[in-house]
Formats: sequence, structure tokens, C-alpha cells
Amino acid sequence: MAFLALAIAAWTLIQDRGAFPWLGWLAGSVVGALPAIPWLLQVLGHGSGAHPHLTAPSISFYLRWFAQFFGYGAQYTLGKHDFADYLAGPQAGGLATHLMGAVQVVLVAAAIAVLVRAVRAALRAPPSPRAILLGDSPETLLIAAAFFGYGGLLTLVTFVGAGSYRHYMIVIAPIMALWTTMVVFWGDRGARRAWARPILATLCVLAAAMSLGLLAYIDQKGVIAGEFGANWRAQQSGAAPVASPPLGRED
Repeated sequence: MAFLALAIAAWTLIQDRGAFPWLGWLAGSVVGALPAIPWLLQVLGHGSGAHPHLTAPSISFYLRWFAQFFGYGAQYTLGKHDFADYLAGPQAGGLATHLMGAVQVVLVAAAIAVLVRAVRAALRAPPSPRAILLGDSPETLLIAAAFFGYGGLLTLVTFVGAGSYRHYMIVIAPIMALWTTMVVFWGDRGARRAWARPILATLCVLAAAMSLGLLAYIDQKGVIAGEFGANWRAQQSGAAPVASPPLGRED
């Protein structure tokens, strides 16, 4: 959350230096960040007595940014085996319907359609580099701060071996949803027919269906091999330990 606040403050100051009393904000931020010093030392490798070492950076933040709101991401929550089982469901009469898999395929097709339309619109009326990097409205400024600022900081810490996890993006979920909506409507620029509303409605309905199917699968399965771990019922019944499985670096 601190990285996101830093990114938004930086982008806001670049756009308007008089937007807020930044000296007071900076002083308060420094004081508030003092408890994070042990974490920072650990990230840099000094906390364990080891020397800092550089590793190959992870670009998974940006891969997730473009895929998250098109239905891709449940494999992190479920794990590979349970994700395949989830896509084969729900079952009807003891047989796999593969309905969730079909929904996923349609979402991928919708994502490709959105990308193609957005690229065409951008080629017809290219945005300026400043608009891309800094935004040209309050909404696009927020998106640019999250994408370049927050994403850049999360990517930067992976140089020193820190992990990059999908749940770090929870705090920017509304911003990613705003970006998805704006990209969908961007595709209508200069088009003869408006397709943004039906495409966006399709995305909303199918994403809701994927979420409902995911919750139903977790409720029925009880113990998940992926990041989710055991649901409440499984923990209370003693069928699984309360602690979730340990997380590794997700690339």
C-alpha cells in the first residue's frame, strides 16, 4: 500500500505541484515508514547477514495487469491440478460439463477482440507519450501511477530476490477495472458501430460466472492445493490445518 501511495503522490506532483502540501506529506510518510526499516534491510539482504545480490527481475505484475480482468488468475488461487478440475466443472449427473472451461475460452476471445480494437483505435489517433506515461485526466493519471509507478516499484524489488505475488494487486483491483473499462471503450473511437457496451457487458457477466464457479468449487472441494489453502469448513472440521500453504515466488 505504501508503494501505491508513493506512486500516486509522485504522479500527482508531476502533474500539479500545488495539488497538496507535499512537504508535510513527505515528513509524515518518512515517520510512518520507520517501522518498515527492518523489512527493507531484510529485502536488501542485510537482515540475515548476507550480501545483497541481484536476480533476474519478474515482469509478472504486467502480465497479470493485462490478463486479470479477462478471467485469468484462478490458477494461482487453486493450483494447477485444482484449476484443471475447476475448468472441467461443474458436474451434472456425475459428468464434467466443462462449462467453466468454455467461459474461459470466451473470455480469452473477448480479450483478443478488445486488444485488436484498442490497437486499431490507437493507430488511428495515437495518444501522446505524456498522456501514456502521466495521463491526461484524473482517471488516466491514477491508472498511469498504478501501472508505471506501483508496478515499477514491485518489479524493482524483485531485482534483489523479493517475491512478486498476485495478491499484491488486490489494492489496485478498482484501478485495473477502470483501465479495462476505458480500454474497451477506447476501441469505439472512429469505429462505424459501437461495440464497447456489449463487449463490456459480456465481460461482466462471464467474469461473474467465473467467480461464482470458483466460490462454488472452493466450497465443495474444501482443501485447495494452491494459494487459497483450506476453506473455513475444512479448518473447523479438522480436515486441514488452519495455516495456508507457503507461498513461493510466482512468475
